[in-house]
Amino acid sequence: MRRKDREITDFARICQILDQAAFLTLSLIDDGVPYTVPVNFGWRTDGDHHVQLFIHGATTGKKIDCLNACAAVSFCAVSFSRVGPGERPCDWTNFYGSVCGSGTAAIVTDTDEKKEALLRILKKYGYDGPDDIPAPMLQKTAVIRIDVHHLTGKAHADAENE
Repeated sequence: MRRKDREITDFARICQILDQAAFLTLSLIDDGVPYTVPVNFGWRTDGDHHVQLFIHGATTGKKIDCLNACAAVSFCAVSFSRVGPGERPCDWTNFYGSVCGSGTAAIVTDTDEKKEALLRILKKYGYDGPDDIPAPMLQKTAVIRIDVHHLTGKAHADAENE
């Protein structure tokens, strides 16, 4: 990372950015060409800096086709972004908090893991209802787990966004 002064090395802060991010952009390979799509997500960690991300979607379509062809993915999640204007062009800046990484994606087939992943996604966005996901919904929803191999955090914060 070129700007070491903006690097986040505190794992708790990286987790906070994942909690606060409204979505992440998922990057896949589509027949040798990059393909990026914004997705809602959930995540978990084992407490030892190992992170798994979860996304959901249809059981068929471009994401699934790309993942079946190449399991390598990358992603970026941003917790805040605000332009800091200046009087001259070089005085402008952007204040932000972000987490980027890469990993290997797999389609989740285990029903219990699928349910847990969907609940993690729901709870990230504020759901606090019962944990009963109907079997028909589980069957027609694809869940993708990303085992993260590389993770970095970076921020340029001001008093408004610390």
